[in-house]
Amino acid sequence: MDGDIDKLRLDLPEEKKHSGGSATVWKMISLILTSALVAVLLLFFANKFKQLQAMSVETYLVTHSLNGVSSSFTSGGWIEPAFPYPIVVSSLIEGKVDRLNVVEGSVIREGDIIAVLYKKDLQDALHKAEAELAAAKARLNKMESGFRYEEIEKARASVAQAESKLAKLLAGFRVEEVDRAKAELSEALVNEEIKKIIWERSEALIKKGVISKEEFDKDKAEYDAARSRVESARQALKLLEAGYRKEEVEEAKAELEKARQD
Repeated sequence: MDGDIDKLRLDLPEEKKHSGGSATVWKMISLILTSALVAVLLLFFANKFKQLQAMSVETYLVTHSLNGVSSSFTSGGWIEPAFPYPIVVSSLIEGKVDRLNVVEGSVIREGDIIAVLYKKDLQDALHKAEAELAAAKARLNKMESGFRYEEIEKARASVAQAESKLAKLLAGFRVEEVDRAKAELSEALVNEEIKKIIWERSEALIKKGVISKEEFDKDKAEYDAARSRVESARQALKLLEAGYRKEEVEEAKAELEKARQD
């Protein structure tokens, strides 16, 4: 009986010893992994530090003088080119781009055509310049060959006309011109009175329904025209009696001088 009881005995101390050994193994594995991670990090930062130490930085001294007082400023840094490098391309003449033969990233060589300008504007400008050149040559040939007889006579007539106008302005109006203007004004006044009587008669008749509206409008228009003629004749007589203004005399002198030069 006692032997059977011994067989049923539990070895608790030995099981506890076995469990403690497994925990120790896991601790060792964690320690190894942590050490490896720390070593990798140290190696990475050590390489970065070596790269920074290997970089060479050029230092420039900038000196600025203001009103005889010299001052200096020193600074360090890196100079890095922009990429891609900007290339500025310009044309010798102005114009619109008609066709672009390259795109971003294209490789070009010396002599390659990268763009074509719109030709029509340039051709129009060329034709205009050629026409102006032809006209200038024609004027030059005309001057070199001399003036024709008709042109000389025309120029003489222009000078004579300008001289006559200036002489008339300087001498003032003749009495005959003033008398003629007075006669035209008197005639216009008489005609106005007649047209007024006709219009007043038409106004009375249209109210009675004797004449049509077209006849009345015709008489009214003739009366208005007669009144305008009186006003024009009155202004013409007033101008003759006042004489020419100084500005008109100066204008006539300028016209005469221009005619002589031509």
